[in-house]
Amino acid sequence: MNIFEKGAIRVNSWADLPNPIALMHYRVTNGPGEISEITVGKKERSMLEGLRNNRIYAASAARLSHHVHLLRSKGVIVHTERYYGEDQSTKFGIYNLVPEVIAHSELEVSA
Repeated sequence: MNIFEKGAIRVNSWADLPNPIALMHYRVTNGPGEISEITVGKKERSMLEGLRNNRIYAASAARLSHHVHLLRSKGVIVHTERYYGEDQSTKFGIYNLVPEVIAHSELEVSA
């Protein structure tokens, strides 16, 4: 099965993801009783909003893995499904947001 038939999007540049400017509060529910609050902005928020909408092809030209790592360090569970190419030497993956993530409110960004 083609990886893109599984509903993942390929991100060739940051323009392929939502481009929010302001910081946003989110409530993250990783499981029963596992609720946390995080605040993210810029590329972390772009990545989180993208994951809220779609599964994302991990072998990206936009170097998404650093921002996935930052989200993970804040307690957001992002699962990576690993796949191998036809020659079995090429590996790639799809990022999938595991928890329920709900946006709370936009914050004022002081200049």
